[in-house]
Amino acid sequence: MKQLFHHQKLIRSFLFCLLTVFVIALSAQSSDDSVPGVRAPEPSEEFRLLSALEVAAHQAELYHEIKEKFNSSKLKETHQDLLAQALSKVVSKVPIGTFRTATITEQTGAETEEHSESFEVVDNGFIESEDGVSRIYFANMTTPFTIDGDIPFDDFGKGQVIEENDSELTVRFIKNVDFPEEESSVEFLNELPFLKDVRWATELTVDKNDQTLKRFSSYLAKPIRVMFICSLKTLKATYDFEYFEDCGCVGVKERRVEVAGSLIFVGPLVHKSTETYSDIACEQPVRYIAPWVTSFDTFKVRF
Repeated sequence: MKQLFHHQKLIRSFLFCLLTVFVIALSAQSSDDSVPGVRAPEPSEEFRLLSALEVAAHQAELYHEIKEKFNSSKLKETHQDLLAQALSKVVSKVPIGTFRTATITEQTGAETEEHSESFEVVDNGFIESEDGVSRIYFANMTTPFTIDGDIPFDDFGKGQVIEENDSELTVRFIKNVDFPEEESSVEFLNELPFLKDVRWATELTVDKNDQTLKRFSSYLAKPIRVMFICSLKTLKATYDFEYFEDCGCVGVKERRVEVAGSLIFVGPLVHKSTETYSDIACEQPVRYIAPWVTSFDTFKVRF
């Protein structure tokens, strides 16, 4: 009986690895930069330090760049302007300061895990844990001012309003993507047909009064099924935003990821994680670490 239970645990672990491979693009972090003693690039090489005034000037430029892209859409002029205003504040910047994360993870066949940790963003380009054990280059770590991955839509003409009221506007974008989009080092992933032409959705909810992002959601729009053997029904990441007074900008208050599927002979498999940010404080006057390249076509979604 013990051996059977052990095999079941191994099967479940393996299946969760398969399911969560889809989440790699949402939550992967480079391990190369987390090794203590690794030198961060000099500011002149990969990143620069910006003042609040410099960030505001860049946001103004970005607004016009994004607004031009929305000109090809069928969205109303007022909706185009609102989205451009909100997205222009999604620039590649992480304020120097401190924050705390609290993570809760739940998955089938395992006990709920809880973990919390405090970090400091340093002007040398690193984010360091309070205990001094972890050092990660800012571009490779999820923070209250980061959304993982690239902008998950590239055809601005396909935006469609799905909900609007006096205070909010929600627009959905649909695109077909391949997982992985680039050649994977895991060879068998490149050959799996069910990872090709996957229907993907992105929803942006904007606060109409403040002209800022209120919610960002990226998810699998159509389940992936492999005959009767297995299915991936849910793959979704959702970010809720808040204005952080001490930093003078909008950031992520809570990040939720859900993966759900099923496998023959095993049944439903679910993985959920919630990451909440608190104790967010920025040095005064506020300064930001930002990469040199911040075009809306290429930068990762960072605040």
